[in-house]
Amino acid sequence: LTDTTPEMGGFRCVPGFHTRELIEEWRNSVAPEKVSNTPDLSTLPAGFEVQAIPMQQGDLLIWSTLLLHGNGRNESVAPRYAQYI
Repeated sequence: LTDTTPEMGGFRCVPGFHTRELIEEWRNSVAPEKVSNTPDLSTLPAGFEVQAIPMQQGDLLIWSTLLLHGNGRNESVAPRYAQYI
């Protein structure tokens, strides 16, 4: 395993955006045809933004599945390695 920089596109999330109420309110504000597995994150409420989370070799990341999360595009020249448990 190696360190992961934000440019490597590893774990990304929207900190604080993990309650059912926030998620439902946001989903209801988006046109039904726009709700998908790859939502338009430009429609997030004010104060919320996607953040890349850098990790160091050996780090363990634990998060709630309610948290908006995913992987980003690897824009570095280095490969990205991850181990999911």
